[in-house]
Amino acid sequence: MLVNLIFSIQPNSHHLNSLICMAKDLLLQFWLVRLTHTYEEENSVANRLAHMSLILSLGNLFFIIAPLECLSCLWIDFIGVSWPRSLLV
Repeated sequence: MLVNLIFSIQPNSHHLNSLICMAKDLLLQFWLVRLTHTYEEENSVANRLAHMSLILSLGNLFFIIAPLECLSCLWIDFIGVSWPRSLLV
Protein backbone atom coordinates (compact mmCIF):
# COMPACT_ATOMS: atom_id res chain seq x y z
CA MET A 1 0.00 0.00 0.00
CA LEU A 2 2.74 2.48 0.93
CA VAL A 3 4.65 1.73 -2.28
CA ASN A 4 1.58 2.73 -4.30
CA LEU A 5 1.08 5.87 -2.21
CA ILE A 6 4.71 6.96 -2.60
CA PHE A 7 4.60 6.81 -6.38
CA SER A 8 1.15 8.32 -6.83
CA ILE A 9 0.12 11.92 -6.34
CA GLN A 10 -1.79 12.18 -3.07
CA PRO A 11 -3.39 15.24 -1.53
CA ASN A 12 -1.80 16.64 1.63
CA SER A 13 -4.96 15.69 3.49
CA HIS A 14 -4.26 11.94 3.17
CA HIS A 15 -4.21 10.38 6.65
CA LEU A 16 -0.77 8.83 5.94
CA ASN A 17 0.68 12.04 4.49
CA SER A 18 3.48 12.37 7.08
CA LEU A 19 4.59 8.77 6.49
CA ILE A 20 4.48 9.27 2.72
CA CYS A 21 6.59 12.43 2.97
CA MET A 22 9.16 10.73 5.22
CA ALA A 23 9.44 7.81 2.81
CA LYS A 24 9.88 10.16 -0.17
CA ASP A 25 12.58 12.08 1.71
CA LEU A 26 14.43 8.83 2.46
CA LEU A 27 14.27 7.83 -1.19
CA LEU A 28 15.94 11.10 -2.18
CA GLN A 29 18.89 10.42 0.16
CA PHE A 30 20.04 7.16 -1.45
CA TRP A 31 21.54 6.57 -4.88
CA LEU A 32 19.81 3.30 -5.68
CA VAL A 33 16.56 2.20 -4.08
CA ARG A 34 14.27 -0.66 -5.02
CA LEU A 35 10.85 -0.98 -3.43
CA THR A 36 8.98 -4.25 -3.64
CA HIS A 37 5.69 -5.39 -2.22
CA THR A 38 5.70 -8.29 0.23
CA TYR A 39 2.41 -9.92 1.14
CA GLU A 40 1.56 -9.76 4.82
CA GLU A 41 1.68 -13.56 5.04
CA GLU A 42 5.40 -13.45 4.18
CA ASN A 43 6.32 -10.87 6.83
CA SER A 44 4.16 -11.50 9.84
CA VAL A 45 6.30 -9.33 12.18
CA ALA A 46 5.74 -6.21 10.05
CA ASN A 47 2.06 -7.09 9.80
CA ARG A 48 1.77 -7.48 13.59
CA LEU A 49 3.63 -4.20 14.22
CA ALA A 50 1.34 -2.41 11.75
CA HIS A 51 -1.72 -3.70 13.60
CA MET A 52 -0.16 -2.70 16.94
CA SER A 53 0.41 0.84 15.64
CA LEU A 54 -3.32 1.22 15.05
CA ILE A 55 -4.04 0.27 18.66
CA LEU A 56 -1.18 1.98 20.53
CA SER A 57 -0.88 5.37 18.75
CA LEU A 58 2.15 6.34 20.84
CA GLY A 59 4.07 8.10 18.06
CA ASN A 60 7.48 6.82 16.96
CA LEU A 61 8.69 3.79 18.88
CA PHE A 62 12.05 2.02 18.87
CA PHE A 63 12.24 -1.47 20.30
CA ILE A 64 15.44 -2.81 21.87
CA ILE A 65 13.92 -6.30 21.87
CA ALA A 66 10.91 -7.60 20.00
CA PRO A 67 7.57 -6.90 21.71
CA LEU A 68 5.96 -9.97 23.25
CA GLU A 69 3.17 -9.74 20.69
CA CYS A 70 5.74 -10.31 17.91
CA LEU A 71 7.87 -13.14 19.32
CA SER A 72 5.89 -15.99 17.76
CA CYS A 73 5.71 -14.09 14.45
CA LEU A 74 9.47 -13.47 14.58
CA TRP A 75 10.14 -17.18 14.89
CA ILE A 76 7.68 -17.98 12.06
CA ASP A 77 9.40 -15.45 9.77
CA PHE A 78 12.87 -16.68 10.77
CA ILE A 79 12.20 -20.32 9.89
CA GLY A 80 10.42 -19.34 6.68
CA VAL A 81 6.89 -20.58 7.29
CA SER A 82 4.55 -19.40 4.56
CA TRP A 83 0.78 -19.43 4.59
CA PRO A 84 -1.51 -19.80 1.59
CA ARG A 85 -3.08 -16.54 0.48
CA SER A 86 -6.84 -16.71 0.22
CA LEU A 87 -8.27 -14.83 -2.73
CA LEU A 88 -11.87 -13.94 -3.45
CA VAL A 89 -12.82 -14.87 -6.98
